[in-house]
Amino acid sequence: MTKVDEELIEHMSNPQNYGALENPDAMGIGENPENDEKVIITLRVSRESESLRIIDIKFQAIGCMTTVVAGSVITGEAKGLTFSTAEQLVSAALGCLMLCQQRKQSVPRW
Repeated sequence: MTKVDEELIEHMSNPQNYGALENPDAMGIGENPENDEKVIITLRVSRESESLRIIDIKFQAIGCMTTVVAGSVITGEAKGLTFSTAEQLVSAALGCLMLCQQRKQSVPRW
């Protein structure tokens, strides 16, 4: 088993940052109506000069295990980043997730 496999299994078994923050500074909801998946992200930010930095972040997910793993990985990576850098990370991650979903749908089922 590779290190990546081990990390994915760890995120599946023990998702990081799962839950919701009370009184968050911001909240975002992402939905995929085609397969009823939903991710809710709540976060707290601090203002540093002219940028916002994520100081805490949580997610809740309804959907397949890929959605939970993605939420766990993304929130783990986003904590401590500026808001604009985190937006770029999330955009890139969502693009990768979309490709994975397309590939999963194109694989024949036996």
